[in-house]
Amino acid sequence: MSNIICLLGIIHVLGDFYFKSEKEEKIKYQFINLLILLMLSTVFLTVFGFEINLLIVLVINLLVHNFINIIKYGFKKKLDKSNQHEKLAYCLDQLLHIVTIFILAAIFKDKISFSSNWATHTAKIQKFFPLMLAVLLNGKPANKTFKILFSNFKPKDENDNIDEQSVGRWIGTLERLIIMLLFIMGEIGSVALIIAAKTLTRYKKITDDVEFAEYYLLGTLYSLGYSFIVALLLLRGVQIWI
Repeated sequence: MSNIICLLGIIHVLGDFYFKSEKEEKIKYQFINLLILLMLSTVFLTVFGFEINLLIVLVINLLVHNFINIIKYGFKKKLDKSNQHEKLAYCLDQLLHIVTIFILAAIFKDKISFSSNWATHTAKIQKFFPLMLAVLLNGKPANKTFKILFSNFKPKDENDNIDEQSVGRWIGTLERLIIMLLFIMGEIGSVALIIAAKTLTRYKKITDDVEFAEYYLLGTLYSLGYSFIVALLLLRGVQIWI
């Protein structure tokens, strides 16, 4: 997996999911997000030492990232706030960001030498790039993606208590991380134990409420698929076209 892909991926995930305000529709929050991305880019540039090509990549990524967010902002303003339009805007937004990252990685893959900057400690940091990105992807990005794509399947009588939702998100994150690690270690059979333990805690509700059981199954399959894809792409060394 290209170091450039991992680096830009980490910046994108941190900026778009972990440090982004929920009030992203307002222009001032777009500006704040731009400043956050600028700070993240500056941190990475400082860590790896100044290299002109790395600077160019980070600047282009910063500008394109903000441009895409502005387009999404305008797109969402023109459409009604229906569930389908929110899904479309979210998917297109993330797709454009991913395409941008891969294009930049393809263009600059032979023009940036990370090892030439602060070689001793940056070489160690680079080894953790895929792991860092994988852990980050299994957190808020996974939770937000599920919430947006499958919100219409949520049972109407499900508790909307904020504290319970927060606990549920943490459980989902830990579940995906454990499943991902088991996939990496080749302990596929152990995944069944995780699913069984999770199901046991909700057994009564699953048997009594068909609608909840279907939603629960959807969430479980989502976690399995998401964890497997992240493990496959980032931690098993699968070579992408670049």
